[in-house]
Amino acid sequence: MKKCNFLYLFILSAGIIFSGFRVNAQDIWKRGKLRVAKNGHDLCFEDGYPFFWLGDTGRELFHRLTIPEIKLYLDNRASQGMNVIQAVVLAEFDGLRKPNRYGDIPFNHENTTQPNETYFKIIDSTIHLAFENGIFIGLLPTWGDKVTRNRGAGPVIFDSLKAYTYGKWIGNRNKTNPKYNLDIRRRQAG
Repeated sequence: MKKCNFLYLFILSAGIIFSGFRVNAQDIWKRGKLRVAKNGHDLCFEDGYPFFWLGDTGRELFHRLTIPEIKLYLDNRASQGMNVIQAVVLAEFDGLRKPNRYGDIPFNHENTTQPNETYFKIIDSTIHLAFENGIFIGLLPTWGDKVTRNRGAGPVIFDSLKAYTYGKWIGNRNKTNPKYNLDIRRRQAG
């Protein structure tokens, strides 16, 4: 059997095995933050326990759903055994100009130094709901069309300085909050 076929079958089997398996969120968070394993290839918890990424992509989660709909989605994914949801802060489909379901856009006047706090509170609430379900949020800060005009509606709002400033802001936003339970620091050699 070819390697890629074996890998596909393994992932499919894991999905079937974990389907309907709901983890106890408190048990997950007791293991500590996620980090890169010593081998440099895998993820594990701080206590060394391996992390199996079983996730879903909810790209427009923050932009297209209300909080009750987000809760329903996360409850459903947790009941399926998923532990990661990938979502985009600045959505793909006109995510800067078209408001979310509550009528909020991410920035005032498309100025990346003027974030709309009410827009970002939806993201905070989503992360809190995910935390309660034992789910990590794989947070993508922006869709690529906000950086380059290769695809999508844009507009391009980031140059290297604006991207750095926004990345630093969103990275620091709640880094001490335990609900942001991912250790993104690079491992020190040794």
